[in-house]
Amino acid sequence: MTERRGLAAAVAIALLLAVVIFVAAQVRSIDATTMPDDVTTVEVAGGDTLSSIARDAAPEVPVGRMVERIIALNGLDGAAVRAGQSLVVPWAHAQ
Repeated sequence: MTERRGLAAAVAIALLLAVVIFVAAQVRSIDATTMPDDVTTVEVAGGDTLSSIARDAAPEVPVGRMVERIIALNGLDGAAVRAGQSLVVPWAHAQ
């Protein structure tokens, strides 16, 4: 009976270790995503949000990081934008 408990504990530890390694690898790959060096000017259209603009500008970069960068580049106080507003945006597409 104690041999089974030992085996079950070893399997549980191995599974836990595998999950930790997997999660760490996912977090590392997210952090490794590079912010685009190029920038462009985008005019905000009706219905646009900073999140939608960020997704369009650099789909491979986490949206939150892009939104923070757009806010910083434009000296915005928050994430609110209005139609017709011009924004400097990091750009990951060929222009």
